[in-house]
Amino acid sequence: MTSLIDLSYGAGFAHLRFNCPERMNVLSPAMAEAFNTAVTTVLARADLGVLLLSGAGRNFMAGGDLNGFAGAEDKPAFIAQTIDLMHDALQRLGASDLIVIAAVHGPTAGAGVSLVAMSDLVIAAEGAIFTMAYTRIAGGPDCGATWALPRAVGLKRATAMVLLNAPMPAEEALQVGLINRIVPAEDLSAVSLALAKTLAEGPRAAQGSAKRLLRQAMESDLQAALAAERAAFVALAGHEDFSEGVTAFLQRRKPDFKRQVAL
Repeated sequence: MTSLIDLSYGAGFAHLRFNCPERMNVLSPAMAEAFNTAVTTVLARADLGVLLLSGAGRNFMAGGDLNGFAGAEDKPAFIAQTIDLMHDALQRLGASDLIVIAAVHGPTAGAGVSLVAMSDLVIAAEGAIFTMAYTRIAGGPDCGATWALPRAVGLKRATAMVLLNAPMPAEEALQVGLINRIVPAEDLSAVSLALAKTLAEGPRAAQGSAKRLLRQAMESDLQAALAAERAAFVALAGHEDFSEGVTAFLQRRKPDFKRQVAL
């Protein structure tokens, strides 16, 4: 039986690929369980600084398992099982220092769009389309959509996306801040892997600290943000990677980071 998640590794990064192309990578309870297990595996490895998400076949993720919804005798329990597994994994990813990259192609809907919004960086292929779709079936947003989407695109636009369910082409997604870059479809894999490798070679403690500071700042006032910045930079200054970064810059050479992780 083919695994619903294909998990592979490079130097300093993991590549998690949704692998149910015959069903457009829908988010079933089984897919959610496989995702949760894969996230646990990735987070247990101290040598990883980056997680790349992608989808097999013609798209990234088509959203919830509507056939499963329709056939479930206990629909609330079916939904709760999927959500609990996904939310647990996403909570742990969000609290980690891992930089999460999403490489997105084709029609992406529902939970797929939520995962895009939750990712730290997003590269989309030309022709990618994003649709929330939750209220179209009288359901509600999940997988972090209500937290991440307004932060990415603003409250008014997020509200329109959730209530109107209009398909958003990649060009508009780039304009409003849902994604970071558009590339030709044939280049998506190479470009996203190159980005994962570049980040994995970087100063892991500094990158993780920057991710935490940016997320914390969304919830804190200026005084707290300034204090957090000070504490983080002072701690980073004691790292070997900081000394190497400064020296390499002054010597006009590429830094050789040791990728220390502890602050």
